[in-house]
Amino acid sequence: MVECRGKRLRWFFTTHLCSFGRRLELSPTSVWSKAWLGHACALTGRREITLRIVSELEELSRRVYVRPYCFALLHVGLNNLDLAFEWLHKGYEERDVWLAFIKCDCNFDKIQSDARFTQLCRNLGLE
Repeated sequence: MVECRGKRLRWFFTTHLCSFGRRLELSPTSVWSKAWLGHACALTGRREITLRIVSELEELSRRVYVRPYCFALLHVGLNNLDLAFEWLHKGYEERDVWLAFIKCDCNFDKIQSDARFTQLCRNLGLE
């Protein structure tokens, strides 16, 4: 099931990559637009673009709040699962409201079988 959803997700991001780029053109300071574009690039093999976006968001986070969820999304796309869990844990500590949706966000399907994900959901009261 997860692999099937993963293939559909990659197809979606490949098909709509231009839309994410256009969204960023229209709103160049949007953290979410950058995070979604970076995630889409990671899933479609454009790792170098995603790494650049991670750096941009790290720099931006020195001036404005960037949700840990955004960084976790990028690192899941890059398959840097340890870093993704570090950001998810930080989000838990900061009480990031977006974590309430983590079980139904198919972008995190690849980590749902990890014991750290189960523990995070338990800590969030989602189990």
